[in-house]
Amino acid sequence: MRRLTLLTALTTAVFSSFASAAFAQQTLPPVPTLPGQTTPLASSAAASQYQVLVPINAATLLQQVRQIEPGAFQTTVAGRSAIQVGLFQEQRWAIALQQRLASASLMAEVQQLPAANGTAYQVIVPVRADVVQAQVRTIEPSAFQTVVNGQAMIQAGVFREQRWAIALQQKLGAANLTSQIVTLGTPIVAVPVVDRPQTPQSQVVIVLDPGHGGNDPGAIGISGLQEKSVNLAIAQRVQQVLQQQGIQAILTRSDDREVDLAPRVTQAERLDADVFVSIHANAISLSRPDINGLETYYYQSGRELAESIHSSVLNQSDIRDRGVRQARFYVLRNTSMPAVLVETGFVTGREDAERFRDVAARNQIAEAIAQGILNYVERSRLGERV
Repeated sequence: MRRLTLLTALTTAVFSSFASAAFAQQTLPPVPTLPGQTTPLASSAAASQYQVLVPINAATLLQQVRQIEPGAFQTTVAGRSAIQVGLFQEQRWAIALQQRLASASLMAEVQQLPAANGTAYQVIVPVRADVVQAQVRTIEPSAFQTVVNGQAMIQAGVFREQRWAIALQQKLGAANLTSQIVTLGTPIVAVPVVDRPQTPQSQVVIVLDPGHGGNDPGAIGISGLQEKSVNLAIAQRVQQVLQQQGIQAILTRSDDREVDLAPRVTQAERLDADVFVSIHANAISLSRPDINGLETYYYQSGRELAESIHSSVLNQSDIRDRGVRQARFYVLRNTSMPAVLVETGFVTGREDAERFRDVAARNQIAEAIAQGILNYVERSRLGERV
């Protein structure tokens, strides 16, 4: 078991791994990427997390494209922002340039244009999230798209130690990818005056994983009830309750966006989370509204946590009991900390769908999940003292 000691001297401000209005004020200055240069770490309280972001804009791409074709420039094609890389009278040369760009993970398009002396072929690289993401993933395979302060970004990583964020920023810089580091949710912690920065080791970190999102609605239930919305609403309430108890609770998604399974796990690992709780809603055929109830899954180390959450929800609501079970879900098999997946009910179930639509009833489930997590953390803390 990792360190699991409750820390009560924390703020209860909302702590999210994604968009925050305070990000713009917390951006750190760019870090030079000269070979062999050493960048000192900040000497402030080190309980923060550091997020590395790559903006999705023409300037970012232009640097990349000019490594292949120095004469490339920014333009607008059919109302879209793009980088024009070349203009040719022979299609073969346009295709050859497209292939060179592809070898550098730059997805280019060849467009046929009317010209005074026949036909011309234009090679462009659209300024799109998937283009930038492909580039960033050559450095960090788990990078994914997100939104910060209303701007599209690629999240390359989230770290507990600033030095790892700086190291990733330098790797991106070496590949001509401009990135920035933002500081996430700094708790107020008394830090002793020492010769070098220290990170409190007693901080409990819970990662909450609202399943599905964005273009992936999850299960569709009675009257079009979407699982992704149920998952997020419950996870946000769990986060709020945990933070009120001095626990850092971090969401793998804080709004309606699609996040692959791998980045969810990667985020928990990088944060060195103590507990991972994935929140879902179950489904079966719409012709079986009689099937309702709570199921909680674990793979290996999460059994105690699963039982704690499951019993808490049963004790605090009238939901039916479908048991604690073992399963090989991706997020359970690939997390090193105790991890569970909670199926909070059936969106196809008559009783559960009604409960999901009732804010008070839905919050009751969320609060019970939070209490189950707190009970588990407290038992672990007492176990460490023995």
